[in-house]
Amino acid sequence: MTQVEILEEFKKLTTTERLAIIEAALHLIREDFQQVNEQLQRVHVEQARRRERNEQIEKAVAGLFMLSKTWEDLWQKLEQMLQQVTVILGANHAAFLLHEISEDGARTTRIQITANMPTSIRKGQTYKKHDDLFDGWTEPEDVHGSRFEASVPDTLCWDLERVRSTTAAPLHTIVSVRCHLSDRIKGLIVFFFEERAAAEFNVDEEKICLNLISSRIAQAYHNTGTYMAQVTEEKQIHEWIRRVSHQIIAPLNGLIGHAGSLLERFERWRQRSPSRFAGWPEEDLARWHNALDSILWTADWAARLTRNLAWMAEPKTDRKKLIEADLETIRNVPDFLIECARFMQGAARERRLRMVHVDKDSVTSLNGRLRVYPDYFRQVLLNLLDNAVKYSNPGTEIIVDGLATNGHCRIRVTNYGIPLSEQDYERIFDYEFRTSEASRRYPAAAGIGLPVAREIVEMHGGTLTAEPSQLTSQGWRTTFTISLPLAK
Repeated sequence: MTQVEILEEFKKLTTTERLAIIEAALHLIREDFQQVNEQLQRVHVEQARRRERNEQIEKAVAGLFMLSKTWEDLWQKLEQMLQQVTVILGANHAAFLLHEISEDGARTTRIQITANMPTSIRKGQTYKKHDDLFDGWTEPEDVHGSRFEASVPDTLCWDLERVRSTTAAPLHTIVSVRCHLSDRIKGLIVFFFEERAAAEFNVDEEKICLNLISSRIAQAYHNTGTYMAQVTEEKQIHEWIRRVSHQIIAPLNGLIGHAGSLLERFERWRQRSPSRFAGWPEEDLARWHNALDSILWTADWAARLTRNLAWMAEPKTDRKKLIEADLETIRNVPDFLIECARFMQGAARERRLRMVHVDKDSVTSLNGRLRVYPDYFRQVLLNLLDNAVKYSNPGTEIIVDGLATNGHCRIRVTNYGIPLSEQDYERIFDYEFRTSEASRRYPAAAGIGLPVAREIVEMHGGTLTAEPSQLTSQGWRTTFTISLPLAK
């Protein structure tokens, strides 16, 4: 019937019949509306549930954003994440597999991480028949759902079926999430569901969320690999520097020893056998003396720079062990400091400074109360004196003094030269930092002496500080202070 015919028939009905038809139609409309409303509510609930699940998963994978500095740290984070995600998705078991292809083409699949697995299935187990899970990669990230099948021996599914409790419901579905880690290593997250749990899990609807997990794992793996490669490269460079430094130091020490012996013999001959030098002009003798002295302090400067490089190349964990192993109590502090100062007298003379002066009276109070590793502490003092010599004004002297106060030994190195400002007096202990004035005065400096000196002092349990310069008639006065606990 057409609409016109239906309308004509409707007009023939009585009012009561018309009302009954209208009421029946309204009832059907109300039922349809109620069904639509219920469907909308179910969709809303499902969306809220999925949104909550996604938020939970995002929280679970958030820890992967933090850089893992070791593979052990990465696997620990992944294991924690996998355990949380397994519960969130409602899976019964889960594992993270690594599929490796060796250079000769051999393939091995290893269980790297497990979540809620029977105890007999352990991390580190390997299989040779999981190639079907890893072949046919069309995308770096892929998600697949399939029926659980345990008919093939030497597979994870085969082992899992055999060791599961006989009272547990049969496994029904496997959801595989692939992770492209590198050209030769691929990852696979495998979730196992019993039938009831599988019915509540829609693979297609969860693909975006599962791909998020895959991408986070791949990114974390890549970041850890990059970091570890950088660490390995740095270790190799540091080891090379340390090895070469030791090879350089040995001949330099020999040169220092021979130059020192020759200088002492020269002085002894001049005093005991003046006839040997009869007829030599005093200027020539002074020139020879200064030449030997210059060889001595130049070789010492090169050795000191090499030791600084060797210190920088030494792993930080080993530095403190080196120092603690050979701590000694210095019985005669004045002689120790004078010996260091003597090495710098030649450099001071080249810079036309008066001298490097050790205030013996002030440092005598430190005798038997200064406990240090002599070689490294000598390196600290020589670095400070070298810095003072470079930046002192001609005609001034460098002063080394000390005192014992408040349970600490304090040794100070003071010079008069270029200024050290309020802005720079801490930054000068940063590697390679140099003030503009220092760069102009001595452009060849490496900028590592002061940072190395501070690190060595701190390894002794002390501090090395500088004070902003004060203007005096001789120039800007700058003082560096070493503070160490008094020896008990």
